[in-house]
Amino acid sequence: MTYDIAEGKWAVVINRAGTSVASFNDSNIIGGINVSGTGINELYNTCSVEFPHKDLRDQTDYVDLEIDGTTWQYFPNELPKNMDIKIDIINDPIQATYIGTSELKQSRIDKVIQFRTDYSKIGLKAGDLIDVTAEMYGYSAKMFRITKIEEDDGDVLAISITALEYNEDIYSTTGLTRKLREKKTGIVPKAANTALTSLDNQASLKMAVTPSAQEQGISLFYSAAASAGLAAATWYVDYAGKKVSIAASDVVVSWAFADGEDLDIRARIVSPDVGQSSVDTCLGYTGGSGQFPAESVRYWPTSGTGGSGGTAYIEWGGDNTGVGNASNPIASSETIRIDIDRLKATYPAKRYFAVECRGNWYTQRGSKPVFLSATLYEGGTTSLSGFTFTNSGSTRSRVLDSQGVYVDSFHGNDVEQDGFDGSGAPGDLMGYFVFDTQTNQGQFLQTLPPGISA
Repeated sequence: MTYDIAEGKWAVVINRAGTSVASFNDSNIIGGINVSGTGINELYNTCSVEFPHKDLRDQTDYVDLEIDGTTWQYFPNELPKNMDIKIDIINDPIQATYIGTSELKQSRIDKVIQFRTDYSKIGLKAGDLIDVTAEMYGYSAKMFRITKIEEDDGDVLAISITALEYNEDIYSTTGLTRKLREKKTGIVPKAANTALTSLDNQASLKMAVTPSAQEQGISLFYSAAASAGLAAATWYVDYAGKKVSIAASDVVVSWAFADGEDLDIRARIVSPDVGQSSVDTCLGYTGGSGQFPAESVRYWPTSGTGGSGGTAYIEWGGDNTGVGNASNPIASSETIRIDIDRLKATYPAKRYFAVECRGNWYTQRGSKPVFLSATLYEGGTTSLSGFTFTNSGSTRSRVLDSQGVYVDSFHGNDVEQDGFDGSGAPGDLMGYFVFDTQTNQGQFLQTLPPGISA
């Protein structure tokens, strides 16, 4: 604000970029020049602007700003100092950001100059831009903005001027963009939550936390009623998305279940493309009798051999027709073995090895979730024992559990009802075991990494 003596009115001078309206040097400066600055402990380097946000129905919002560290750098030993600005009449975040940015930059332009000049400059007003040339300070037409101007009451008609250092970068809008606020809760709809299916008709809750990149996706489930196969008011923990890191040579995947009878599996390699593109090429039971019925696929390639030193990429442990056991859910499971070393030797440029895992009830549908479990072995000798694979002599091993999935697919005594003759989907998709050859990380995923298709 300024008062125009000639007009006899108050006026407003806009704080914006401009050009000098008056020049000062030894010819029109009376007496000495006083230059002062702001102490380093008084400099602001961050700013918080409080304003009513129009996208939030004028609810209070904040813009937090900081000097960029390039044009506006911290001084050595400068301490953090925040500038708080509250604006009630601005509801646009860009305008609030612009004001906050300008104020923060201006606070760091700390040189203040004071001098007297003759009465010929009576027309100058607070807010006007001037330039000063003073050899002793190294100033050559250096720009300042007048902050205070007043007449002297002494014997000489003179004017005292106080001005603040000027920098046109203060008014730069570079980097300011308009961002709309969106209401994204992150809540997964029930239809898209694989932990909830048509069997889960009671209230339930899932909460997920990700404590680190290596051990992520710990999920907590709650069953409100016993109809889902769990006791009422039961909490249980699952490790959906958890990763384990190991330079694996062999991986054994098991299907574990606590109730139900005769869970049949289907498994195929989807990355790299090894030719398992149809139902008929999937590992698992297709009919007949015995541990390895003639019409079932035990190895892929079908001409391969199993165990350490074998030629198969993937191997099935046989048709386990057992009943689920809550105290030992893996006792009746079926298993597969994935030869990581053989896949690396055949596909050295492939980053991801991914195996699709499916489940299908044959005799009695279970009411509780079915879990995939993988044991990753580094070295050693893997061989089949009963319906599962064991490893002797491995230097390291790590166990990885999947998110529990309700398997609804059921074909009773007629294996063709569920598409096992090649006419339909071979059971419910439970997830994918994915091994990253670059990071040596194995994990279970509900969807494949980008660039991989089933």
